Order: sequence, then C-alpha cells, then structure tokens
Amino acid sequence: MGGTNYPLQRYDLPIGKAPLFLRRGQDNRSGPAVLFIHGGSASGDTFLEPEGDSIFDFLNTVHKMDVWLLDWRGSHRVITSEPEPCNESADTVAEWDIPEALKFVRETRIKEGRSDRIAVVGHCMGAACLAMAVGAGYVRAEWGLGPVVLVGVGLFYEVTWDGWSKTQDRTLDRVADEDGTIPFVTPDVSVRAWPTVMEETYQMWPEVWGPPWSRQDNDFFHRLAFMYGQPFLVSNLHERMTREVIRTQFGAIPFKLYRHAAQNALRGFAAPFNAEGTLDPNTENEQIASELARRYVCLEAFSELKITLITGAENPLWHRESIDRMAEWLARGCRSATKHVLDGYGHQDLWWGKDSRRDVFPLVLDAVRCQPLSR
Repeated sequence: MGGTNYPLQRYDLPIGKAPLFLRRGQDNRSGPAVLFIHGGSASGDTFLEPEGDSIFDFLNTVHKMDVWLLDWRGSHRVITSEPEPCNESADTVAEWDIPEALKFVRETRIKEGRSDRIAVVGHCMGAACLAMAVGAGYVRAEWGLGPVVLVGVGLFYEVTWDGWSKTQDRTLDRVADEDGTIPFVTPDVSVRAWPTVMEETYQMWPEVWGPPWSRQDNDFFHRLAFMYGQPFLVSNLHERMTREVIRTQFGAIPFKLYRHAAQNALRGFAAPFNAEGTLDPNTENEQIASELARRYVCLEAFSELKITLITGAENPLWHRESIDRMAEWLARGCRSATKHVLDGYGHQDLWWGKDSRRDVFPLVLDAVRCQPLSR
C-alpha cells in the first residue's frame, strides 16, 4: 500500500460482508482526531502520497493529530476483494459505512480517555457520501461529529462539459439494461473487461480529451479520464507523483455507486438511488425535485456544524460550481461555510500538488480544528 514508511495500524471494520477497514497513525494519538474519506475507485492511500510530503505527514507528524483513514466500499482495495457485498449505492455508504467508522473512532478514543469531537474530511465521492450522511442525520454533532470538510463536491453536482455529455447519454443505464449483474467497473480492463456499451462509447472518445500521455502506452489513464473526467492536473503534480505511483492509486468502483453518482450528476443534487422510480405517480411536476431531495438536502442538519468547502478553480472532474452551490445553499441557514477555491488546482492534485503543503494543507488544518466535546 501507499505510504509504506508511515507507522500505521489497521482495524478491520466489516459491515455485513463488506471488508471495510480503517488505518491509524501509530504516533501522536493523544492529539485531536481527524477521519479521512477517499473518493470512489481510490483508497485511503490518497492521503499518504506523496510520501514524506502528504497531508497525513503534515497533520500526524508535524501537527501531532490523530489521523485515521477509512477504506469504505468505494475503495478499489475493498471492492475487488469482495465484489458482491460491496456493490451498493451511495445510500448504503451514507447510512452505514461512514456512521460506523465514525462510531468506531469515537469509541476507541473514549476508551483511551479522549472524548473530543472527530473532524471528518471527505474527498470526491467520499465528500458526497459524507454530505448525504449529514443531511439525512446519520451522523450528528451530538454523536461526536466535529468539523466537516468537503473537497470537490457536496450535495450539489456540476460536472464539466465532457462529463455532462456522457451523463446525458445515460451510458451506465444502458449498461445496466444490458447486464444488471455487473459488480464493478475498473479502468484496468486486464482485471475485468468493460461492458460492450461502455467499450464502444470509449472507442469513439477522442484521444485528445484524455491526459497528455500516450493512449497507446497508458490506456489505463485514458480509461480513467473517460470514466470520471481527468482526475488531476498533470502540470500541477508533485515530482514524486509519477505515472507509476499514480497507477497504484485507482482501480475498481462498485457499479451501483458509479451509477448513483451519474444519477445525481444528472439531477444536479443528491437523492436516493433510482429515486424517480419510487415517486408517487400523482406527484405534481413542480414538486418532483423537492420530493427527490427530501432525504438528503436538509439545511437544518448542517446548522450546528463547522463546514469548510475546498476545490480547485480548474477542477476538470467536478466543476467548481458544485462547491459554489453548496456554499450558497448553506448560507441560507444563516451560517455561511468557509469556502476555498484554489487557482492552479484541479481535483486529486489538491492533495498531490507540488505546492499543496503550502497552499492546501494549512487550510485543512484550520478547518479540522474544533472545541472539546463535554461528556
């Protein structure tokens, strides 16, 4: 795994038959706690690179925080080990994976004599699922939830034009119609070939829309960009984030989670998986959006939390408007979120950028600081 030189302890966190796990720094455990939640198809390794210059190193080693990493069912390390129980939508992640991880961290800290709140940082689909968990009341301040940091996206979804064109084409719905048993999709087709619909669409996708690396030599990265949009700005990567290192950072994503993300991107906001199919046929047209949004888009649930929103101004995966809309919505509750839109940054390079330690990490440090929670 990434960051192998860091002293980490692993805790298995099986939820049903899904083999989720947590990793925790072995040093500085008496410091304030922060839980990191990676994006879909990635893993907790996101926060361990570049080794020696990562957000984990910055918070755990330098600032003496108790840092935890959750590998939830969207982790390529989890989904490929037990595909069937991991093939769930974001609803399951929001209701089970994140609350159970927070509960485990909280109870472990209490046993060790610490009862302060747990800050949580979500990235990409990890942030989307975290926002859903907060909105639905699955995690709350009174249950130990501290500051919340959403990176790239929250409850509102805006994709770049390339992603929008593929979403409008409903490729994943057509894949589901072709074969509803697919457990996961991966840019590594040597592990699992793509469904015919996806493969045919990909073959028509212009090479120039992928990363500035040869498609012939790096088909993996072009497929990755096709699936999500380009996940990082190559021009902004730290020198240690080579193609070989980044290649280990991505893999499979549960098919239902992937479809759910596409459905929400098409709606523009978070709603349950296949929510339209559960609507009362008598629902008035003007009420459809509010009915779909009812479970997760709940302003009151965010009112007592310290919320920080971070994205790159040039994010080629989630358009920066995803964060702008989240900030504007939170401001309606009379408590504005702190928003940072960073020039020269895209998406994953917020963690892996050549100057992330200077530009991004101090913002995260300030965001996760919180007041003690009384017993």
